[in-house]
Amino acid sequence: MLSLIKRVQSKVSLVKAKFPLLFYILLVVICFIDIFNTGSGYWVPPYIKHLIFLVGVYMLLAMSLNLVMGLAGQLSFGHAAFYGIGAYASAMLTKNVGMPFIMGLVAAGLTAAIIAIPLIYSSVKLKGNYLGIVTLGFGEIVRIVLINLSITGGASGLPGIKAPALFGIKFTAIGPTGKEAYIILLYLLVGLVYLFIQRLMRSRVGRALVSLREDELAASCMGVDTKLFKAIAFITSACIAGFAGCIYAHYATFISPDNFGMSETRLIICMVVLGGMGSTTGAMLGAAILTLLPEALRVVKDIFDLSFDPRLIFYGLLLISLMYFRPKGLLGGRLTVFHDSRLASALKGDRAYEHS
Repeated sequence: MLSLIKRVQSKVSLVKAKFPLLFYILLVVICFIDIFNTGSGYWVPPYIKHLIFLVGVYMLLAMSLNLVMGLAGQLSFGHAAFYGIGAYASAMLTKNVGMPFIMGLVAAGLTAAIIAIPLIYSSVKLKGNYLGIVTLGFGEIVRIVLINLSITGGASGLPGIKAPALFGIKFTAIGPTGKEAYIILLYLLVGLVYLFIQRLMRSRVGRALVSLREDELAASCMGVDTKLFKAIAFITSACIAGFAGCIYAHYATFISPDNFGMSETRLIICMVVLGGMGSTTGAMLGAAILTLLPEALRVVKDIFDLSFDPRLIFYGLLLISLMYFRPKGLLGGRLTVFHDSRLASALKGDRAYEHS
């Protein structure tokens, strides 16, 4: 029996090791299989590819918000503002200045990170609900500024955003629908961000952020520079959200302030809570579920010709059920920095010493 369990565990470990490679191979196949389609129509409809793209964008946003709320334990209700700042920064620089897309991507992340600095000062002085109110106000300020500035197109939005080019070839010329290159680039960025956050969580910085979440006063007494690590959490989170905004802006070719309002922040928060606070994989899972299921419910509404929107009822029932059956989220409490084997063995040794 023990040997069977070990064999199963080895098979699971093998699948986990090969999953990223298999996922990216499948993604490339889904994107480019229609090249071999000689008939009319698509084997993989553009709508499905659009949903795959949206899942990737929300994965980036959920992972970035999870850094602040799940890992560092700081409330943030203005996360969509950084998403919008990155989108507008890249769109205006590439459209008006002629900046290359890669430089625009970097500029989007840096702009969002720099504008996050005022929130760092707020997070030092405020905690809990008060910090949440400040971030909520920050998000609304950014949205109103985008509406009232003429350079951003005002309430009408910013159209005509240029398509990126790679080695002189425009993204719109790659693939059957012209959107495939965006999907590949986006998921490469998702993979890099995931690896970065996983390494961060297992580093000294990650453990310091978790100590802030658990007990800020105790962390400060133990020598943790709370101001520095809050700054790291907010700046890194804003930078990743800026990257997501950049890719979305060039994919959509049109953005408006309505794309980055409070409703977007609420959706991202629901993704993080559903997946499990503090779990990077959980944030990605929550993003996939809350992006795909509403579209499935839209189909249900059309099939049964319902007079109401079942998505609103679904959100309520999902959150109520989650709070009752899984209060820590789908993967909450499992994937944390404390899964470091050396730290786990040290904790076991401490407990053995206490009981001796």
